Amino acid sequence: HKRSLLADHLTDIASSDPRTVAPWFEGRTDLAPPAASFAAAGYALAGGRLGYINGRPVGAVVYRHRDRVINLFAWRAKAGERLPATALSRDGLNVFYWTRGGTEFWAVSDADRADLAAFRDLVERAPPPPARSRPARRRARAKRAISTAPAGRPRPSGRTSA
Repeated sequence: HKRSLLADHLTDIASSDPRTVAPWFEGRTDLAPPAASFAAAGYALAGGRLGYINGRPVGAVVYRHRDRVINLFAWRAKAGERLPATALSRDGLNVFYWTRGGTEFWAVSDADRADLAAFRDLVERAPPPPARSRPARRRARAKRAISTAPAGRPRPSGRTSA
């Protein structure tokens, strides 16, 4: 969270539209974090970015609440793991973490604890992110590799095997 603020790299995809933010994660992470619109409750979707936690890529959906930034990190939970909602404070940041539906969530912000708890409650009531099969992840990565091939280089053609 702090690094995203210090490096002026808040988002890789800036958008307030969940239909733009959520698909951006396809092929970049093994789980697309929920990118819902909570603007009516005062939590505006700002976009998303790729982060790295414990050496693996994870999605971070970025929200703004008043003058604060909230990062919602999400990744696939360990099989059978169920963490109750837990709050902690560290280095001036408030953190809530929990698991739901096979997904581990971490909400991090310098917003006050009550505001972050209200945000967590909104995320809890939102539909869970859809699970993707391994073949779907492979197809998404192949599409991304094709669409990001440098200009002047031959692009792969034909079907990809899954």
